[in-house]
Amino acid sequence: MLAKMVLPRFGGAPAVWATCVVFFQAMLLAGYAYAHLLTTRLSDRHQVLLHFSLLVACLAFLPIGIPDRLLPTSMDHPAIALLSILARTAGLPFLMVSSTTPLLQRWFAASGNVDSEDPYHYFAASNAGSLLALLAYPVLVEPAFSLSVQSAIWAAGFLLWLLSMAVCAQKVWGSGGNPKSHKNEPRMKHGFNTASIPCSIPVSSVAANSESRISNFTKARWLVLAFVPSSLMLGCTSHLAADVASFPLMWIGPLALYLLSFIFAFARSTPAWVHRAMILILPVMLLGQLATERISQLWLMVAIHLTTLFVAAMVCHGELARSRPPARWLTEYYLWIAVGGVLGSCFNALIAPALFSWVLEYPLALSLTALLLPPLFPDTRRPKPRIANRLAPIALGIVVAAGFFWNRHQFLQDALLINETRTFFGVYRIVRDSDGKACVMIHGHTWHGMQIQSDDPRERRVPLLYYSPSSPIGQVFFAFHGLPSKARTAIIGLGIGNLAGYADSGQEFTFYEIDPGVEKIAQDTRYFTYLEDAQARGAKMQVVIGDGRLGLEREGKCRYGLIILDAFSDDAIPTHLLTREAFQLYLNRLDDDGLIALHISNEHVNLEPIVAELAQDQQLVALIQHDKDISPEERQRGKAPSTWVVLARQRENLGPLNESKRWKPLQRRPSPILWRDDFTDLLPILRWD
Repeated sequence: MLAKMVLPRFGGAPAVWATCVVFFQAMLLAGYAYAHLLTTRLSDRHQVLLHFSLLVACLAFLPIGIPDRLLPTSMDHPAIALLSILARTAGLPFLMVSSTTPLLQRWFAASGNVDSEDPYHYFAASNAGSLLALLAYPVLVEPAFSLSVQSAIWAAGFLLWLLSMAVCAQKVWGSGGNPKSHKNEPRMKHGFNTASIPCSIPVSSVAANSESRISNFTKARWLVLAFVPSSLMLGCTSHLAADVASFPLMWIGPLALYLLSFIFAFARSTPAWVHRAMILILPVMLLGQLATERISQLWLMVAIHLTTLFVAAMVCHGELARSRPPARWLTEYYLWIAVGGVLGSCFNALIAPALFSWVLEYPLALSLTALLLPPLFPDTRRPKPRIANRLAPIALGIVVAAGFFWNRHQFLQDALLINETRTFFGVYRIVRDSDGKACVMIHGHTWHGMQIQSDDPRERRVPLLYYSPSSPIGQVFFAFHGLPSKARTAIIGLGIGNLAGYADSGQEFTFYEIDPGVEKIAQDTRYFTYLEDAQARGAKMQVVIGDGRLGLEREGKCRYGLIILDAFSDDAIPTHLLTREAFQLYLNRLDDDGLIALHISNEHVNLEPIVAELAQDQQLVALIQHDKDISPEERQRGKAPSTWVVLARQRENLGPLNESKRWKPLQRRPSPILWRDDFTDLLPILRWD
């Protein structure tokens, strides 16, 4: 819910989701650390007093929302700005909620209940709740409730949870005991932590002797076993979005499998043979990753990546479950798991984009998974592992790493790649077309711009792909060419500056681009010269870095004859640009006879009904053109299929477009969908074919 509130203002990029994961895992770590300090340093009653004082303080943050004053005015450091917003709006409430699992389990372990000797299986229940919420949100919650209602429901749920915590705390208060004094805890009898199950690294001696200390080696092992699945989950998400099958809501699958592995690993009902089976399957899946580049079936490629993630997480989390200590060290155990999770997400979301030009963190996590592989055929009679069991994971890790780098080498050769840049918002590749006569910028699977490489400015000026002279937007520019009323144009989405090819002397084009890295690419004259060539013709080119909607809001009284929205071709749809409030802003910035043009070409999302309902709501006249029939000659000249919508206050404002048979009236659907700032729903408009 909170990520949905803030994510559109940061462009809807996968990296925004990864940064949100960093925040929530960091707060989870803070919650676990808080629970550890609370239960090890204070008596029962002092725990209750402090805990409920903080719970009452959380009420000041309810209902949770994102005030406009917290939104950034600059995108120079988007990750820091996003983390700051999340911390200031939901930091304390989520910290208290995240402390629940270790705190209640520790209180329960001290209760003397017949089941209290092994409370760890409640960790499976906690993750089952998380998984249920994850799957229910896009299917049940998001379509039914606006964000303001969701926030109110969450606040009510928080109050109900607070009352439930009060009931538990009352029992702790009444016991009058001290959780620090559990000297004679029996050995655990349930779960994976039994001597009958072979283990790559022996179960911590803590399990056998409740008086011993946890070794640094054991703590480091817990950390690494938590780090790898966390990094692998985010790495798999980024890899799928960037190189395999970019699709809206793609992040749900990897996260769901990550949570499911925790459930199976810590559930009492999971048979012991499951862990052994996962260990045997893991090498096969890791080696199978190396063959994915040669698989043509998209569904099979996605299935291999997701299955590998699940098996790897099952092995790592299974090893964590088997090495869990007695309940007196429960909070410290969870603390080290949280540290590993946070480090994994920080590495992927914050460090990797700054270090690597491609999603290198994914093969690194897979290679590290191989190094953690437990013995495939352990010999319980030998006190020390066989040499083969030590060398096999190392050999597997080397093979996996070498295979990925070889596939990467082949990709670079086949793709005619000449440059690659990674920013907070994704990986951008500059490639040459098959004839070597043009440069193309690709983000994920989407071609965002193409320009002919020529010494002749007239050839370089011609926009290509979805912006070619015969495209719908090309028709718009030619229909109103030379009119003073169309001298000022605002464009949300820069790309490589394709539309600057239509700018003439005296005209002013203002591009709003959320990613500073895209501007650097568009200004790099080694590859693209649309902006520079337009300025040479006497046109004024201005690039405003930041969210396009916020940029228009800051323009004040500035008015445009044409506003173009070109930000919907990726899988991550910036929904805040297609709401009632957004269109009211566009109309406030539009001349009375001005036009709004939207590029809604998208392989996965059908935006027609959204735009049609917005046009009806704002009483606008709307025309649409599906420019799909591209001849071989047009393709040879660099044209691509596209769909555009043009809107105006009055029909006469559309001028010659009214007479063109290529433009059709935009039709509403029987079940209208009107997006607002506090309500958007992607599921009804997804293309599933």
